[in-house]
Amino acid sequence: MQIVFLNFDGASTSYRNDSLELDFKVEVQSASFSTEEKLAILSALAEKYRDQDVQFTLSKPDSGQKYSTVYIGQNDAFEPYGGFDGIAETIDAGNRTADDNAFVIARPDWSAEQVVEVAGHELDHILLGKEHEGSSGTLADYAYARNTYVESWDTDARNNVALTIAVYGVTTVTGHLDRTGYGSSGTGYGGDYHNVSIDTDCYAYTPVTDELYLNIKTNNLYNASGATLLIYDAAYSFTEGAKNCIFSCAMTSSSTYPIKLTPWKKYYIAISGGLSSGAFDYTLTMGGADTVPTKSGVWRLIWADTFNAVAKDNAYTTKYVFEGQDKIKVLFRLNNSSLYGSTSATKAVVTLGNASKTISIAGMAPQKGKTFSYTFSTLEVGNWENLKLSVRIGDQVAYGEQYVSSRPSGGKGNNTDDWNDLKTRGASGFLGRIGAVSSAQALVSSDWVGYGDAVDYKEFTLTSAANLRFDVVASGASKFTVYQLVSKTSRGVTTYSLKALQSTTPSSRNHYDATTKSLLLTKGTYYLAMKSTNAAIGGSSTYAIGVNSDSTFFTRGDNTDDWTDLKTRGASGKVGNLGAVSSAQTLVSSDWVGYGDAVDYKAFTLNTAANLRFDVAGTDASKFTIYQLVSKTSRGVTTYSLKALQSTTLSARSNYDATTKNLLLTKGTYYLAMTSTNASKGGASEYSIAIDKESVFFPAGDNRNDTWTAASANGAAAMGDTVGGWVGYGDAVDYYAFRVTESGNVSFDLDAATAAAVNARELKIRCLDSRGRSVSLVASGADLLRSGTELTAGVYYLGVSSADVKKYDTSYQIELGMLA
Repeated sequence: MQIVFLNFDGASTSYRNDSLELDFKVEVQSASFSTEEKLAILSALAEKYRDQDVQFTLSKPDSGQKYSTVYIGQNDAFEPYGGFDGIAETIDAGNRTADDNAFVIARPDWSAEQVVEVAGHELDHILLGKEHEGSSGTLADYAYARNTYVESWDTDARNNVALTIAVYGVTTVTGHLDRTGYGSSGTGYGGDYHNVSIDTDCYAYTPVTDELYLNIKTNNLYNASGATLLIYDAAYSFTEGAKNCIFSCAMTSSSTYPIKLTPWKKYYIAISGGLSSGAFDYTLTMGGADTVPTKSGVWRLIWADTFNAVAKDNAYTTKYVFEGQDKIKVLFRLNNSSLYGSTSATKAVVTLGNASKTISIAGMAPQKGKTFSYTFSTLEVGNWENLKLSVRIGDQVAYGEQYVSSRPSGGKGNNTDDWNDLKTRGASGFLGRIGAVSSAQALVSSDWVGYGDAVDYKEFTLTSAANLRFDVVASGASKFTVYQLVSKTSRGVTTYSLKALQSTTPSSRNHYDATTKSLLLTKGTYYLAMKSTNAAIGGSSTYAIGVNSDSTFFTRGDNTDDWTDLKTRGASGKVGNLGAVSSAQTLVSSDWVGYGDAVDYKAFTLNTAANLRFDVAGTDASKFTIYQLVSKTSRGVTTYSLKALQSTTLSARSNYDATTKNLLLTKGTYYLAMTSTNASKGGASEYSIAIDKESVFFPAGDNRNDTWTAASANGAAAMGDTVGGWVGYGDAVDYYAFRVTESGNVSFDLDAATAAAVNARELKIRCLDSRGRSVSLVASGADLLRSGTELTAGVYYLGVSSADVKKYDTSYQIELGMLA
């Protein structure tokens, strides 16, 4: 079993590559992944190497175990050797080295999937010995090349800088430009060359703007002139001049340029070094609209929630047809956020769907606002499935443009989460998405159900099992339900339905406020429903839903050792592997069983027979069992089951601590199981398992001579030879063939330990003839046996056995001879 420790916590370690004669220190920073992301990474890697006898862990193994570590986090130790996302120490064909390591240089913006991809690449090196195609004889043979976009610039470009613009905030690059080639940053080559180039993933779009602002400041120390800022919408080379250039301006001592770009498109920014004379240092600052305002003023459209329930984070549409309504009334507030004193705008155009109306905004001074109310006819608006409201001032669109999602004349209904196509579409239907839940938190801060939108469905996911209580607050009569989605397939057609797990009715008795009872849920996806119970008569309710602080999240569950496929897969199923055991030692220092992971199975191997006692400790009621795997083959099909050899119960009476009775085991493989006996009630136990110091590991027995007929194959001893060995549990009897060359009485001279064991009746010695019949033996003193009659020439057998293998085991030594 190969153990791999995934280290997310940072470390001061070293990198050692004997093939390349490299050995240097590495300082790994802590990686900022959540517990759920770490478990997802562990699970994905465990699945990838499921058939490779590899165990992944997030806890550092005991110092006595050999294991490999994958260090996950940023470091700069490998930068002198190239741009890498991952590095392995070896290319270990056959996995002969159990403690070689790897590094995943995970940046803060990485996803769990990126870590799995890079870690898998490096683990293929150290576990499977996979090599790159085309060896270079460098560290690159052991590495995952950094996956970044690198533009092939002209050789005169001396300062390529990769730069990503944040959605909010500011990004700054500094540099030096001159004509002579002796710049402080090593750049040069003025004239017609673009000697500073910035390859930019221009993610400048924000929810309130699609403009990128560039602020250029120059330190004109040398009377510089002729420098130009350029923006390209496609890759270019220095020889192509202005091809694909969409923006160009001369650089002055200090300028700010608002540049409108297409959202989520990549652009290339360059500073031309066409200096007729002199040189200068420059600073290029980039940011979104929240960084630098436009000179012509910033107008913001602000929603008031008196009449509308509008998406706060993103635009979305409504499919609700406003039956019986012929008007929509919208309410909004327009602010003049200009910092430059612009008051020239006097009118704004308000558009909803297909209809547009002009309103007066005259007299709105900077930093002032005004509320507007406008009513539109349903006939003039047009398509109800896509109602977009926008406000324009001149050629500017007011920031905050959103989709309408409201009932006319005061309703707050949102029918995108009604899930009315549940039966045929299942979880792909229309419902709200809450996402992953891993702690007490607000799930829905404010939403609405009522006439025209009687029910809302919200989906959430548990990355671990949990015991949840929900806080539900409503302003009117309503019903809260937790559901699980179930499916049924008949004749190739799958249909879906919801299984109610718990319902709670907030009513006027509790002021429409309730905390649900505890609900045990395994990891997976669930659905919350909030229903207005009096919507049919015009009732409605504003509501909020949260996970109560008394909830418990069972984050330590690990189902990779649950062995749920025991019957068909046997020992090849999912079970933890403790390896070979040959002395008193800790087997499990800290593990967990409980709701969602009620049982753990661990395999261990004995290379010799042993008389074992186990020390077991837990924090809650649990059961410890030792099993042996048995198989049965019928009609060519082999099935497996577990035979219990010993069980011990940990309870409050024993303070959840026990030492088992002695258990005699022959050499072979066995299985330990730890079960939480009250997991179904939400219980959980952290546990440890160790082999008690009173345990006995017997010497390696020799089972090749357990019968007198088997002893024939081992050759015959001669008179004067000495035979010896050990008998006990797992090797109860040994036989030796010996040859008598002439008739006479045979003697068996016992050493002191053997004689003592025989006289204490712990050891038995017998003699058989060539047909397996007993030959009588008589004692001649305390340490000598002889045959009771003369033996004729031929082959005979000496048998040595333990009188009771459950009580006695002993080493022995016997010299064969003839009496004079």
